[in-house]
Amino acid sequence: MVEKAGRRGKLIIISAPSGAGKSTIIQKFIKKSKNIVFSVSYTTRDIRAGENDGADYHFITRETFDKMVKQGKFLEWAIVHKNYYGTSKDDTRELLDRGVDVLLDIDVQGARKVSKGPFECVKIFILPPDREALIQRLKKRGGLDEEQMNVRLKSALRELKKAVEYDYIILNDNVKMTVESLESIILSEKSKIGYNKFLLRQVIDSFSNGE
Repeated sequence: MVEKAGRRGKLIIISAPSGAGKSTIIQKFIKKSKNIVFSVSYTTRDIRAGENDGADYHFITRETFDKMVKQGKFLEWAIVHKNYYGTSKDDTRELLDRGVDVLLDIDVQGARKVSKGPFECVKIFILPPDREALIQRLKKRGGLDEEQMNVRLKSALRELKKAVEYDYIILNDNVKMTVESLESIILSEKSKIGYNKFLLRQVIDSFSNGE
């Protein structure tokens, strides 16, 4: 009998402009998926209502963050809206080596750095329906004045122009359909020959063993 074991986990990157609905999509996708974990990033930004330290992010001081950078602890790190974000290199490697799929919620800067790193990855960009939809979602989140809103919109446009660097793009105008599209992409990636050469070898070997 062919065993689906011995393969490395897949590194999945999901990016989107602030307010595009990325966090909701990821939460629903994780709940429906097996053998996949959400990579908990480190950040210097303030914790928001409803967030939990260690679950949504590791909330740390700027001093601690700088020390981790100097020690080479991050697979990638970036400054977003004056706050620092980073992904643990050791945590990511450990999970992938165990065959666990790892999902990274990072911006376009981080995705570019990870692409140049030691791990193969699949990059997915989530699009908002349009500018007005993004504005309404940001307003619903609350806590942004006019100047902060303009900063978010300018940043969103810069990120959208970088979406061509990604492997896949999903338009998030319906959460359920977006999650289903994400599931289809991952299934397709896991069906590629490069990810399943060991399965092919096992099936071929089974013919030899049966003679």
